[in-house]
Amino acid sequence: MRVEAILQRENILLDMDASSKEEAIGQLTGLLYKSRKITDIRQFSKDVFARESLGYTGIGKGIAIPHGITDTAAEVAVAIGRMRKEINWTSGKEVDEENRKVKLVILFAVPKEDERKADRMHIEALKTVMSRLADHHILQRLIRSDSKEEVIGILGESTNEKGGVIW
Repeated sequence: MRVEAILQRENILLDMDASSKEEAIGQLTGLLYKSRKITDIRQFSKDVFARESLGYTGIGKGIAIPHGITDTAAEVAVAIGRMRKEINWTSGKEVDEENRKVKLVILFAVPKEDERKADRMHIEALKTVMSRLADHHILQRLIRSDSKEEVIGILGESTNEKGGVIW
């Protein structure tokens, strides 16, 4: 999956001012709507928060990866927000204080099309992102990046056997 296919500069906020998970998801959802990656803000938000109710989407190291499998998206899309200040990424489950602090939010919109295909696309996108974010140096570069182009470049640095940039 090419990073340029799912992440555009207009869907990145580098100085996001949100004080809660709900505000952060709301701002990123707004970006996806404005860039026409989703067609219905309310329905997409419901889909994301339905997923949030199933389990904690904070993954540690200051990162959260909320996502919605939705009828409002025609293709996989991503919005990224870097907080000015860490926020508490709350959930119904007990999570230790350190893992509740989030600085970087990566919101996925995955088309529902059919459940099995949506699950495969969702897992592929998550697996790829997680493998990139597992590298401490890449994560630190993302947190310190100065431009939206730099964020896209950092996430797209892997190359496949055909020489194309993938994510």
